[in-house]
Amino acid sequence: MLCGLRRDTKNSIDEGPYSKGSKESGGSDQSHSSRRRSLAAEEYRGVTTVDLMKREGSSLGLTISGGSDKDGKPRVSNLRPGGLAARSDQLNVGDYIKSVNGINLSKLRHDEIISLLKNIGERVVLEVEYELPPFGR
Repeated sequence: MLCGLRRDTKNSIDEGPYSKGSKESGGSDQSHSSRRRSLAAEEYRGVTTVDLMKREGSSLGLTISGGSDKDGKPRVSNLRPGGLAARSDQLNVGDYIKSVNGINLSKLRHDEIISLLKNIGERVVLEVEYELPPFGR
């Protein structure tokens, strides 16, 4: 793992949450500077897909925190040493889980996310958003 560059990314920069200008967008400099600050944080995040195959009855070996009823976006809060997720070398604590097998997690409660992960089956495809290394910042 050289300089933290260990992941293949679909897009090195998340292309959201850009929006088309609104009627109010021609206004004050303050609105533009606050929009720039919020976009700047997103520019240092990448998105990748992690494909895991687990045995029936086994776990992924990760802990998820967050959810629509908790403190924000679902994220990896712990990786069990030797667990499937840790052995994949594609997940880190702090990574955000955007979807599981194509199911968007942004509107799901924490208990719904946990239930989904426990009952997912053998093939697990995670869409993961992660912080890019500070290279060139």
